[in-house]
Amino acid sequence: GTSFTAEREVKIDNEWYHQMINVILQKKSIRIYATNITERKLREQELQQHREVLEQQVQERTAELLRAKQLSDIGVFSATIAHELRNPLAAIKIGIYNIKNKNKNPELEKNIANIDKKVDEGDQIINNLMFYVRLHDPHYEKANIAEILVESMLMARSRFTIKKPEVSGELNIKDVLIDADPVQIR
Repeated sequence: GTSFTAEREVKIDNEWYHQMINVILQKKSIRIYATNITERKLREQELQQHREVLEQQVQERTAELLRAKQLSDIGVFSATIAHELRNPLAAIKIGIYNIKNKNKNPELEKNIANIDKKVDEGDQIINNLMFYVRLHDPHYEKANIAEILVESMLMARSRFTIKKPEVSGELNIKDVLIDADPVQIR
C-alpha cells in the first residue's frame, strides 16, 4: 500500500514535541504520534552552550600558545643577537685593557676611559635586552644624575648635525645620586 511518514519538531507553549504523522492511503488512516522532547531540547541547548564556551576556550588557549611561541622565538633571536654583539665587545674590552697597560699618554686616558665606559654600556644594553626577554626588572644602581644629564646632552649634540641643541643655566646637582638603570635612563 501507499503510505508516507512526515516528522517534525515543534514548540508549543514552551514545550518541545517530536511529531510523527503516518498516512496510510489504502486504509484511509492518519496516525499522529507526539512525544514530549522538552528535556532533550534543553540538554541540547546546554550542550550547544558548552560547545561555544569550549570553542572560545580553545581559541583563547591557541592565542596564548601562539603568543608563547612568539615570545620564545624573540628569546632565541635575542640570545643570538646578544652572543653576536658580545663577541666584538669582548675583543674591544681586551684591546682597551692592553692599551691601558701600555699607554703613557695622559691625554689618551680620557678617551680610553670613555671607550671602556661605552663598551660596558653596550654590554648593559645587551643584558637589559635579555632581561626584557625574560621579563626581569631593570638593573638598578646608584647613578649620578648630573653625569647622566651632561652625557645625554653631549649625545644629543652629536646626533644633531645641523641645529645643535643648546642648554643654559646651572645645575646644582653635582652630587645627587638616584636609583636608576644607568643605561635605560639615557
